[in-house]
Amino acid sequence: MCGRYVLEASLDDLTKRFGIESPATNLAPRYNIAPTQPVCAIRLAGEDSETGTPAGMREMVMMRWGLVPFWMKEVPKSRPLINARSETVAEKPSFRGSYRHKRCLVPADGWYEWEARSGQRGKQPVYIRPRSPQHRPFAFAGLWDCWTGPGGDNWLLSLSILTMPAHRSMAHIHHRMPVALTDDSYDAWLDPGHHPPADALSGLRIFGDDDYETFDVSTRVNHVTADGPELISAYGPDQPRLL
Repeated sequence: MCGRYVLEASLDDLTKRFGIESPATNLAPRYNIAPTQPVCAIRLAGEDSETGTPAGMREMVMMRWGLVPFWMKEVPKSRPLINARSETVAEKPSFRGSYRHKRCLVPADGWYEWEARSGQRGKQPVYIRPRSPQHRPFAFAGLWDCWTGPGGDNWLLSLSILTMPAHRSMAHIHHRMPVALTDDSYDAWLDPGHHPPADALSGLRIFGDDDYETFDVSTRVNHVTADGPELISAYGPDQPRLL
């Protein structure tokens, strides 16, 4: 799964990596992005986007992490749809419409997972990222939707991140992982003219098993209010653990 992630890239790095115009916003580095928070996403602008971006061009927008399908009567108060399984995304009512018509990229530099270890109290947080700095930032494959409240007085953009079975080298940490696309798959994922197959990963290039590095980090990341570059520093035995 993917329940926390990091985006430390500068706005300039993001605009270059993803081929977008610099948005009129100040995007600060974030080291502990959590569900229901506003997150950065990249989509193709539509005729009705009302953002000023020409239709068909990539644009960066902020969305809530936790998909709210347009047909829901209200925003769920618990269990937000933060992840969508790639194996069933084409079939599930909550995701299939967005999978066909509203796909997005979710920029990231890495993500956290928690590993249960024998003899250790509490799970150990682990940071996972592409090994090569040249591959960061990258993008998770995402789905988005626009929910409109009763009476049409308010609306909400939201997204979910696709997941897949974990690579062999990371399966001991968690059995699922986010779908991390290489940059030559961005166009195929975003293309509204490409009707996606039932197998969400068909024809896409993702990072392979040997492309990642993992290392323990401090349990400070367990606290959703914690932030800062120290969260992705390798955890050493001389550092106190917060249980």
